[in-house]
Amino acid sequence: MDEDLDFTTATRNRDVSPDSGGERVETADTFSHPNVGLLLQNEGAVQRKPYTTIIILLGLLSFLVLVDIGVQLKICIEKPNKIQCENHTQAQTEWQEFRLSHFYYMSAEKKNWTESRKECQRRGGDLVIINSFEKQKFIERMKIHGDSWIGLQTSDEWNVKWKWVDGSELRYSAWKQGVNIIPEAESRGYTDQQGLWMHSKTGLKHWICEKKNY
Repeated sequence: MDEDLDFTTATRNRDVSPDSGGERVETADTFSHPNVGLLLQNEGAVQRKPYTTIIILLGLLSFLVLVDIGVQLKICIEKPNKIQCENHTQAQTEWQEFRLSHFYYMSAEKKNWTESRKECQRRGGDLVIINSFEKQKFIERMKIHGDSWIGLQTSDEWNVKWKWVDGSELRYSAWKQGVNIIPEAESRGYTDQQGLWMHSKTGLKHWICEKKNY
């Protein structure tokens, strides 16, 4: 055998102890072997392998999640009109499509006319412009939560008149019967739950947004 072998082993020697009454007492001597340390190191490495595997899997999972987020973000940037890109939940906004060219939604919240318009603009649209009988009927079929602001306002010119938020003049209208339609400064248009028009200068209401499907 190799004289350099250094392993730990126990050998039992039987000695007679003077205090044992003549009985043999077993004692243990130990020796060292360097390969035993190597085996222990290998055993520790084997135990660490599962942890290394778990760390690698977690890293891979995190990478896949980041890739998915990147893909969704790219889709939202390239096609901002997709409903999935909106930060509101379905309970907050209900989207509907009109003739494949426009998207509409009705808010569940209430704001004044100015803040309502800002909310629409923040989403890439504006308050709805109802300039045809066909679009009016579409609005009437929508699930409006209640009185809702539309993009109708009075001009700030000396000769006050109704106009839409895109600057176009009022040509088609669907005023509710009995409403005084004479334009007054700072008046804003809104629809009731049946889609008929009224106007007010103040108050909190829902709103209807419109944006083009590019």
